[in-house]
Amino acid sequence: MPRAVLIPHGVGRYNHVQGGSIYFTPSTWSDVVRGDIPTARASLGWERSRLGYPKSDEYGVANGDRRQDCEHASILWSHVPRQTTVGYF
Repeated sequence: MPRAVLIPHGVGRYNHVQGGSIYFTPSTWSDVVRGDIPTARASLGWERSRLGYPKSDEYGVANGDRRQDCEHASILWSHVPRQTTVGYF
C-alpha cells in the first residue's frame, strides 16, 4: 500500500488509492473522497481552497444524489444533471 503524503503546509496527510483518496488531519480524522467530488475539489484547489479538509465521507441524500462535508463548505453531486455544486458556510 502506498504511504501517506504529508501535505505541504504540514497539517494533514493524504493517500491516493484506487477509486479515490483518503485524507487525515488531527481535527477531522480520516475521510474518503471518491467519484466526481474529487474533480470539484481539484478544480477549486483541494484542501488549500476555501473548502478546507473533508469532514465526512461521501454520503447519500435525496434522489440518489451524494454529498460530502468539508471544513467550510459542502459539495453536492447531482446525478441528474450530472454536476457538482459547492455551498459555503
